[in-house]
Amino acid sequence: MYKSNAFWFSKISDARTCLRKYKLKHIDKLSTEEGKKGDLEFGTAMHLGVEMYLRGEDGLAIFRLYWDSIKDEKVEYGRYGWGPLLEMGVELLPRFKKLHSKLFKPFKLEERIETTLGGIGFEGTPDFLGEYDGVPSVIDFKTSGARYEKLRLECDEQMPGYAAMAKEAYGYEATQQVYIIFVKSDRAPSIQTLVSPLTSSKLFSTILNMTETCSDLQNRTVFPKNPLSCLRGPMVCPYFKICNGGSE
Repeated sequence: MYKSNAFWFSKISDARTCLRKYKLKHIDKLSTEEGKKGDLEFGTAMHLGVEMYLRGEDGLAIFRLYWDSIKDEKVEYGRYGWGPLLEMGVELLPRFKKLHSKLFKPFKLEERIETTLGGIGFEGTPDFLGEYDGVPSVIDFKTSGARYEKLRLECDEQMPGYAAMAKEAYGYEATQQVYIIFVKSDRAPSIQTLVSPLTSSKLFSTILNMTETCSDLQNRTVFPKNPLSCLRGPMVCPYFKICNGGSE
């Protein structure tokens, strides 16, 4: 469990998406009943497979075990159903092991960090801290329906944030950030790699922006709704009824 007075990246993201959602979820602690989403479950299964490979174990077997466990559960799937996602995992994970895994030398795998940056308490669990192709790195494994735009690394805060937290907690200095993206496709699933250096100016500007955001949230007394986030494509905010004609 996270500490209520600490910040983590999804909590900050909620605030940036909608301040009202942030208040309902993180201050009022108003829970919602959200069903399982196929894309999120696939991402969890792929993370487990990659982690097991990097620990020297059978990642594909772990992926299959997890994926089989949700086969008969009530899961809301998007573009791809249980079967097609199984086929993608079975194709992509052995490819990762054969072509990519030898580049990784782990320092910390999926280990939670609790620390303070700029007087603000932060918590989080980086996917991977360690060497990538001989360079100290912080790495995020993603699943996506499309290839990432290279500029995404320029505005990403999560990996620089994790790098700063790792330096504070362990004295570990990552000098680059890496995305490993498992791109879903029923015709040609692929693995995309994006790499960018972590400069001192990048780290400084990221942490400054994060701490200013969190300080604002700690001192804020009003939390207006962002109507543009009530509906995003087919996704409906779990607090939609409360904010649109319902009552708290």
